[in-house]
Amino acid sequence: MSAARNGEAFDTASGLPVSMRRADRDMPWYEFACAFVDMKWPHVAATTRRTHAEALMTVTMAMFANMRGKASDKLIRSALVRWGFNTSRRNDQKIPADVAAALRWVEGHTRPISAPAKPDILRFVLDRRKVRLIEGSELTLAPVHAKVRRDGYHRAVPGPTGRGLGVRGVS
Repeated sequence: MSAARNGEAFDTASGLPVSMRRADRDMPWYEFACAFVDMKWPHVAATTRRTHAEALMTVTMAMFANMRGKASDKLIRSALVRWGFNTSRRNDQKIPADVAAALRWVEGHTRPISAPAKPDILRFVLDRRKVRLIEGSELTLAPVHAKVRRDGYHRAVPGPTGRGLGVRGVS
């Protein structure tokens, strides 16, 4: 009743207010990122797969809902890039026990994909400008933003894209 009173649009297929349909389709970030990798995997080169994995790992590290029981950042980064965001290895039976445990933790502790709709969470994710890669080198997010724009990730992820939040270079 209140949705109709507030003038909210309704989904013609389900009859539900649009806000309720969005909530139905919300999923954890890690699940969404894995589905995205699986969709792109057969159509991209190995180097592009690695770039996707590193970019998604960076965002994933900023999307944890809490830190209780978290493994080391180095283990999680390695697990995400080498196993979690690798379609052909994710469900491998030979996955090391510590990697499997780290990925289970990530699976249960990432925010929903709607979380960046909140400006404070979006700001936190975008402020993660430098991250330490598996090898110990640093990655600056400026090239990742260019990659995200070029590959269209910004179209895949719901929520605000930085407009009006003082985010330069993100559209």
